[in-house]
Amino acid sequence: LNAQSADIKEKMHCVRMAIGNGLRPDIWERFQSRFQIQQVAEFYAATEGNFGFINTENKVGAVGFLSPLIQKKHPGKIIKYDFETGGPYRDENGWCVQCQAGEVGELVGIIETKDVTRRFDGYTNRSDT
Repeated sequence: LNAQSADIKEKMHCVRMAIGNGLRPDIWERFQSRFQIQQVAEFYAATEGNFGFINTENKVGAVGFLSPLIQKKHPGKIIKYDFETGGPYRDENGWCVQCQAGEVGELVGIIETKDVTRRFDGYTNRSDT
């Protein structure tokens, strides 16, 4: 939408919030200003995942947060990513290492087959699972 020519009608709406999979900060701010949207919310998750974050605070560039109540039912962490191996970064004991604020990482959640909200049944392609 930001790439389209400006039109006087684009601010004639009653939209209070836009929600989606996330926006780069430069797109977010331009979109919000141009279309006069009061709040933008975003989520960080995957369709095959069992866990995610949501940014409802209208904070540009935030990945989001996980409330303590949800964390009890759906625990998860952002772990360091090893770009050389293409997998999780592991310490000398083989454990994944949690990211610090501002570090690039990968979101992981607990897989528990007996709980339908935590299980992972695999991808449609068995070899990709």
